[in-house]
Amino acid sequence: MAKRPDFKAVFDEQRAAGVDINDPMNNLISKPEPKKKATAADKIKDFVPEAGGKRTKRVQIVMTPELYNRTKAAADAAGISFNEFINQLCNKVTQ
Repeated sequence: MAKRPDFKAVFDEQRAAGVDINDPMNNLISKPEPKKKATAADKIKDFVPEAGGKRTKRVQIVMTPELYNRTKAAADAAGISFNEFINQLCNKVTQ
């Protein structure tokens, strides 16, 4: 006769991961994500461009590769393009 599997280790892993094994339906309810530390990208994320403003002027910016990489990473973290990030930053600084 085959030995029955022992699920105690599985239950212990689920408890450690925060899974509610007493009421499985609670696992289907989404839980709020923990708050992350605010970054510089988050501070300008809620920027709203001025009404009627047209973006038609092209500008060339010269910067070091390290500065570009940090700025691009901040724009990616904010979920916006590099161009939009620079626009928001310039708008915030000049107001």
